Amino acid sequence: MPALVEAIHGRFGRIDVVAYGPVSGDQGFTPAAKLDAATLEGLTPLLLFTPVEVVQAVLPEWSERWSSAA
Repeated sequence: MPALVEAIHGRFGRIDVVAYGPVSGDQGFTPAAKLDAATLEGLTPLLLFTPVEVVQAVLPEWSERWSSAA
């Protein structure tokens, strides 16, 4: 994620908003009644770990901006 954030900075400048929607039509939908541990384990990197990495990559810039605005 840090390299991706740096590439975005290089092309567009600062990052004001992050929208994360990783699920495509090809992935399908698993109803909660049919969700088991194995399925959830396979989705965890995409649905949990990656968003955390995205936030960690943009948080220093946002924290600095917010603290200097106060």
